[in-house]
Order: sequence, then C-alpha cells, then structure tokens
Amino acid sequence: MTQDKSNSVFAMRFVATERGIKAEQRVKGRIAFPSNRGTQPADGDTWRVQIAGENPKKTVFFLTLIEKVEVKEQKPAGKPVKKSGAVAPVSPADVMFVPDYIFAPGGDTLAQATAWLTPVTKIDLGNLKFAHAQKLAAADEEAREIAKHLTAAIAYIGETGTARDALRANLKAAGRDGETAGELFAARKRSASAAEAKRVLQLDTLAFGRLKQSYSKAGKADDAEAMSHLAVVKDDLDARRQAVNEESEAAKEALASAETGRHFAYSTEEVDACVSILEQLDAAETSIAQTMESIKTNLRFYEDRIDALRKSAS
Repeated sequence: MTQDKSNSVFAMRFVATERGIKAEQRVKGRIAFPSNRGTQPADGDTWRVQIAGENPKKTVFFLTLIEKVEVKEQKPAGKPVKKSGAVAPVSPADVMFVPDYIFAPGGDTLAQATAWLTPVTKIDLGNLKFAHAQKLAAADEEAREIAKHLTAAIAYIGETGTARDALRANLKAAGRDGETAGELFAARKRSASAAEAKRVLQLDTLAFGRLKQSYSKAGKADDAEAMSHLAVVKDDLDARRQAVNEESEAAKEALASAETGRHFAYSTEEVDACVSILEQLDAAETSIAQTMESIKTNLRFYEDRIDALRKSAS
C-alpha cells in the first residue's frame, strides 16, 4: 500500500456495504475504506480521518481514523455529511471528497444497478435528486450506452441464475450418487489446481535460472546485493516447491479415493451425469461472478457520468 502525500484532516461518514464498511463519499473521486490497522468504524459513524495510503492500482484509498465526531442529524446516503468541530481547511485544488455525489439505494451491487434502471414513479423530497439524476442519464447518450450494458448484464445474471438453480435441484435429486459425484468433482478440481501450481512453479524456476545466468554474465558473482536477491528468490522457490509437492501428493490420494468411490457407486453412469451437472454449475457460478464484477465496474462509470452531468447542469 503506497502512501498518500496529503495530510489534510477531514470528516467522513462510513456505511455498511457488501464489501464491508466503506466511506459514504468518494475521496478525490475514489472509493475509500478504513485502514485495517487500528480502530474500525461502525455503520453510520462519522470520523475525522486522514488518507493513510492507496492500493497499487491507485483506484482505492485507505483512511486512518483520528477522532469520532458526534453528528446530531445524519443526512441520507449519497449526500455530504455536515462536519462537526474544527477541521483542517482544504483548498479548492485539493478537494477531499466528491460533494453531493449520488449513490443508488440498495444493499448490493445488483440492487443498486436495478434501482438506477428503474424510473422513479412517485417523486417526493426523499428521492427528488435521485429522480432528477435518472432523467439526466436518460437524456445522455453515454449514460444510455452504459445503461444498456447494465441491463444486459442484469438479464444475463437472472437467466443464468435460473439455470443454476435448476442444476442444483437436479443434483439434489440424485441422492447418494450426487454426493459421490461431488467428491469426485472436487478431487478432480483439486488435482487440476495442483497441476497448474506445479506448472507455474516450473516456469518460475526457469526464470530463476535465467536470472542467475544473467547475474553471472554480468560479473555479479561477488555482488552482495545481487547474491542476496538470488538467495531470497531461491528460498521462496524452495518453500513453494515443498508446498506444491505436498499438495500434489494429497491431491493424487484424494483423486484415487474419489475414483474408487465412483467405481463402487450404485450407478457409475449416474455419477458421471452428476459430475457433468457439477461442471455446468461451476461454469455458471463463475460466469455469474464475472458478470457481477462487470456490473460493479459499469455501475461506477454510470454514477461517475451522472455526477458529471449534474455538475454541468448546475
């Protein structure tokens, strides 16, 4: 986690999300989470904070909690929180959060995306800004294009989820043969994972050999720093090799046991059919997870676009 150079102190409210507690407002345009070191905020708490650092991709900030602020009246989510007490001044060129940024209501990403795509039918003071933001998005070509991707992704998750549920029902009806198939499927996945880990280790070992040769050709045999680097890499490879070999043996034994279970099952054909269902189920769940990540990304783009539209309209 790299360190941010800003030492400005500012007030921030924290809210619960599917990924844990996060800052209610974006910090310098980024999602922010409390640093995992030290005190952790509760849902709805407001704290004076500082930026502690950022992730390597520079897409997320981590905040250090300094002092809890007692706020008598909390505003709804998506609106800036009133600061209580003396807070270090922040210059216009270094705005620490996006003011009046609107997030969709909902407990998870899917619900939030659906909320944006479902026009408000009854407008009141509680949803006036949100309804206005929806209308701005509906009139903007870029926002409409993002909305198309969100709509398609939500529909895909619904369809794939229905198919996944049907597969689960079929598997449950298989009884003991389904349990045997589950053990065999898990053992095969473990074996494949162990084989992949072994392949990666082999590639890394070859890379270490090339690094060692390059140091030798460069005349670094007596270079303490270079030799120390090689020693660290070698120790890491040795530790990984031991772990990979142990896992490979364990996976091999688990697979042999599962294959024996298949051989003595009531119906090997039924076991094989259940394994096929499990493969389809695994593919469906992986696809749903990937699509959910796509929705998260597009939802952020959508909300950022709406924020820009609101600012240009004001």
